[in-house]
Amino acid sequence: LALDLKASDVVADIGSGTGFFTFRLAELVPSGRVYAVEVQQALVDTIQVRAGRQGIRNVTPVLGRADDPSLPSNRLDVALIVSSYHEFTHPREMLQQLVAAIKPGGRLVVVEYRAEDETIPIESVHRMSEHQIIREAEAAGFRFRETLDVLPQQHVVVFVVPTGDV
Repeated sequence: LALDLKASDVVADIGSGTGFFTFRLAELVPSGRVYAVEVQQALVDTIQVRAGRQGIRNVTPVLGRADDPSLPSNRLDVALIVSSYHEFTHPREMLQQLVAAIKPGGRLVVVEYRAEDETIPIESVHRMSEHQIIREAEAAGFRFRETLDVLPQQHVVVFVVPTGDV
């Protein structure tokens, strides 16, 4: 994914699961940090075990809640949500907490299957429209930057946290 990361970036993988993206991100930010956020303790434990087994020191597993990713304030350069946002039971609260966790000028990247494309063989409940993603993120305080057309079936919607200078 074209996240344009620097080696020292601090990244959060929101809805990290077993770490598919977490460990790839960790390689891209060798002097940075990756917070792997999950709401299920078993998945947090899995990340912890994998990181230990692989000797990866820049991954921090985090047990979040449905309404709070439990991340430090003003710390992240990038938050990535891949095919998890549609599962959020408290999307507004989660996005508001992410605005607080991401540094001004930092980015939120949301990847979701396109609701607009009926040919995608994914149930509609697991797809989102670009409009809905943008509307919800902007309502929480993010500013829409762009939608990257880099995946055949998914939106890659990029937002920034406003810096104060408009």
